[in-house]
Amino acid sequence: MFRLVNSCEIDIRAWDACVLSSKYFRHYYLSYFLNNACDQWDALVAEDYKWVWPLPIKNVFIKKIYQPLLAQQLGPVAKGDISEDELFDALRLLKKKYPVGSIKFNSSIKRVPLIDTTKGTNVELDLKLPYEKIKKNYSR
Repeated sequence: MFRLVNSCEIDIRAWDACVLSSKYFRHYYLSYFLNNACDQWDALVAEDYKWVWPLPIKNVFIKKIYQPLLAQQLGPVAKGDISEDELFDALRLLKKKYPVGSIKFNSSIKRVPLIDTTKGTNVELDLKLPYEKIKKNYSR
């Protein structure tokens, strides 16, 4: 089960712990980034912060979800995996609550039920390797 909450109702420690423990970690999910990148954000939070989903909100005639500047990916992020049923239920709720919006999902989401999607390309550089090894793979 999950609930829709305003960012001020979130347990920040539990939120950030979920984000940091995810194999799909991206800094855009951390509470400090969201607080600085968005004037307002809501969130879907699963029981015991098993998964979280930030929802940056703009109020332009109606509430709509948007992709904040420099936040390349959003969507749900979890300590483990999110079931298709949970994703389906979450999307159904979002469609009712925010009829207009755009979300660039992270790479943990392979299939998105209920909504039309387009697949984009995201090039990522793994910085876990030593600098010299990374540098050898590139040239001018």
